[in-house]
Amino acid sequence: MKKLYALGLVLALTAASHSMFALKSVSTAEFNTVLANNEYVVVDFYADWCGPCKAMKSTLGQVEKEYTNVTFVAVNIDNASALANKFSVRSIPTVIFFKNGKEAARFVGSKPKSQIANKIKSIVNK
Repeated sequence: MKKLYALGLVLALTAASHSMFALKSVSTAEFNTVLANNEYVVVDFYADWCGPCKAMKSTLGQVEKEYTNVTFVAVNIDNASALANKFSVRSIPTVIFFKNGKEAARFVGSKPKSQIANKIKSIVNK
């Protein structure tokens, strides 16, 4: 019984540690500050009710760990619809890559980790 309890505790702690890597959701004001103060920014436009958005958020969380020179944030379109409209987000998930405050690329739909990493490399190396 003690072994099962210990295993359950380890699994719970592991799950909790994985959630620490979730992208930080930002408001419109925070978004503008992040964009103004960081050379490279990846923005995930999502909604809580969107299944593919959850998968994309997890993938971006993995990529975030590998690119410490890039700032990753998420924007909930239900809470920041004006921001979504400003960037013509019509489908979610939409991921927009910014370099020096200007859009450098975008993906619509869930993408594999390798495709996201390759896009970041191409933007950083331009």
